[in-house]
Amino acid sequence: MKNILILMLLFSMTGAYAQNPVISIIPQPVELKQTDGVLIIDKNLTISFDGMEAGRTAEVLAQKMNQATGFSVKPVEGNSGFLKLILNKEQVPQLGKEGYTLE
Repeated sequence: MKNILILMLLFSMTGAYAQNPVISIIPQPVELKQTDGVLIIDKNLTISFDGMEAGRTAEVLAQKMNQATGFSVKPVEGNSGFLKLILNKEQVPQLGKEGYTLE
């Protein structure tokens, strides 16, 4: 009986944790607004970029995703990818020197 109560307690804690997942992003954002939606990573995922520097970053991201998933995620120049890497042409004062936004 004691073992059943312990298991029930563990399962109830796991369910509560799963409902409010912690989002781990490094560096940690100053502000985070979580909205509905999902990102499905499959063999059709593309990463678009808007310049040489963003292209290098997109290539590294694609390699990491390919290693982790076994897919062949490809970076493409332009604005047609599902994930878009767009680097600011000018510094945004509110974001600071190394600030970023994720949408």
